[in-house]
Amino acid sequence: MIYKLKDKYFILSLIAIILFFVLFVRLFKLQIVDSKVYLAKSESYLSTTERIPAPRGKILDRYGRPIVSNRLGFSVSFIKKSLSDDELNDLIVNTVTLLRANEDEYIDTFPVAFDGNGYVFSYRDYKGDELDTKVRNTKFALSISDNLNAEECIDVLMEKFNVDKRYSKRDIRDIISVRYEMIVRDFSDTNPFTFTTDASIKSVSAIEENREIYDGIGVSTSPVRDYIYGNMAAHILGRVGMIYREEYDALKDKGYSYNSVIGKDGIEKVLEPDIRGTDGSISISRIVGEESKVTTVAAIPGNDAMLTIDIDLQRVAEKSLMETIESIKANSWKHSDNAGSDVGGGAVVVQDVNTGEILAMASYPTYNPDTFSNDYTELSKDKSNPILNRAISGIYPPGSVFKMLTTIAGFEEGVIDENTVIEDQGVYEYYDQKFNCWIYTETQTTHGPMDASNALKNSCNYFYYEVGKRLGVNKLVEYGKKMNLGEKTGIEIDGEVAGVLASEEYKNLNFNEVWYPGDTLQMAIGQSYNLFTPLQLVNYTSTIANRGKIMQPYLTMCIRDSNTGKIVKETNSVVKNKIEMSDEAYRAVTTGMRLVSYDGTASAIFGDFPVETCSKTGSSQIDGGSANGVFVTYAPYDNPQIAISIVVESAGSGSVTAPIAKAIYSEYFKLTPKETNDNYIKNNTLIS
Repeated sequence: MIYKLKDKYFILSLIAIILFFVLFVRLFKLQIVDSKVYLAKSESYLSTTERIPAPRGKILDRYGRPIVSNRLGFSVSFIKKSLSDDELNDLIVNTVTLLRANEDEYIDTFPVAFDGNGYVFSYRDYKGDELDTKVRNTKFALSISDNLNAEECIDVLMEKFNVDKRYSKRDIRDIISVRYEMIVRDFSDTNPFTFTTDASIKSVSAIEENREIYDGIGVSTSPVRDYIYGNMAAHILGRVGMIYREEYDALKDKGYSYNSVIGKDGIEKVLEPDIRGTDGSISISRIVGEESKVTTVAAIPGNDAMLTIDIDLQRVAEKSLMETIESIKANSWKHSDNAGSDVGGGAVVVQDVNTGEILAMASYPTYNPDTFSNDYTELSKDKSNPILNRAISGIYPPGSVFKMLTTIAGFEEGVIDENTVIEDQGVYEYYDQKFNCWIYTETQTTHGPMDASNALKNSCNYFYYEVGKRLGVNKLVEYGKKMNLGEKTGIEIDGEVAGVLASEEYKNLNFNEVWYPGDTLQMAIGQSYNLFTPLQLVNYTSTIANRGKIMQPYLTMCIRDSNTGKIVKETNSVVKNKIEMSDEAYRAVTTGMRLVSYDGTASAIFGDFPVETCSKTGSSQIDGGSANGVFVTYAPYDNPQIAISIVVESAGSGSVTAPIAKAIYSEYFKLTPKETNDNYIKNNTLIS
């Protein structure tokens, strides 16, 4: 009997110990392991905090005129609610369907697409290693095997998110995409997921009128970027968008949230730290038996950015570039070889020759920053590549505009002077090779005796073959480097490419071929392997105009306090380098360029223009199409203020692009149509 009682006490004690241990484990889990989760939940019942997005600073032109401002938009967010997987998935499909029907942009960074047949890995224009990295990071975030293909990923994620097979394949992909975003953006009771920051009134009205369908969706107002002139200056300004996970990881310590809007490209990205602003908040604390306490922290708008751009000049540059390209194509039938029928895109850059400030920068075709995300698929497939900023990322053979450099090098190295005269004999023979002057190829005639200025005016290849031979390739390379050709200028926006300055080293490294004497002759007239950006060409032209100062190009004039207008940061002009240019060399080159405008290849446009201009046309040959049209110019002749570079792909010749420069000069110098003699026509043969 005694043993039975002891056994009962032992069993009861053991049960008590087990119950105590279970209770201890439960309390430990609640108070230690899951404390943050339950604290957040309890705080969500007792207090709520709503973020107040700060307006970004305005972007202004050089005269303080707004180019980018803000307007009030509607944000649509998923709010954490006690929904089953089926209910949440239905909510996602309904919301995506609504926004897509109204062409509203929304967040979608899931790198799997439905192509009409099946699922494939795809994300924007990512390819190769870039796409592989994006896919690998996505798989890691979703805790799925790295060796699964796109179809297998969808199958695994359907099971993970309890996605019913009753949905269409497109809907399944959309559900998984949104559920993926919720994971990587830490979607929780205290952290809503902002799906779009600029929903249309149609979408917002539908949500508010059908709350039973959209239970779990919140609508609020927030500042939205307003690109006042639509697609004007798009490649300069860039665009904004919701922060990506990778961006958040890098910026979270600087006050960014998962729902922040940040600069993605252009000035919006470069000046992000200056113009982003500081978010505010509204906090509501609830205490039982007491009135709720509301604490508001006002949002602080970002600083304003004043650019070097003149919006009027920018408008004229873009309009004249587009109209000239259309005109070249429309009139190509007038040429026996249909030159210009295959005309493509182009770029224009306008620079203050004394400060380096960029007054206008146009790239055609272009895009609309407001609708970039919705338009992206179409833009990325467009063979004309409207996303490319041709002004800083397009590289082109300079053609005959390189001849100014050859002239300067010739004078500075003493191989020619003002008294040098070279007889154009039509065909230049060198090492058993024959190189024709362009005029001999076209008319079987020659230019006759040429000094440096007239050789530049007539673009006499024969003259420059001889100067190139006397200089040698190393001197041409030396002066090209002094002019910073084939090197990035260091302008502040992303995407600039270095281009190529032809050299023995470049040819050997890239083509495994030796440099021949004929390569030097081709380089001297601007052919060979030279490839420069329009920005480099305008900087080169400015250097000639200001007599040897290589200025640092820039787009940001200053940053101003948006409330007081006080300048908090300012960009100063910087002379990056200097190139020696004797009086003789300067006179020869500037006189030659003046003759091009007055009596040469650009005289049909500038022959009696009221402002004296200096110009050089170039026609750079390309394989399988019309020659690119290249044109550089500066004005006034005796007191240079601005320089312009123009490149139009497959234009046929450089001369046909000169009307773009005329329109820009007319705007800059505020000339009337009567003053510019727009009806003036001169019978002039277009050459390179």
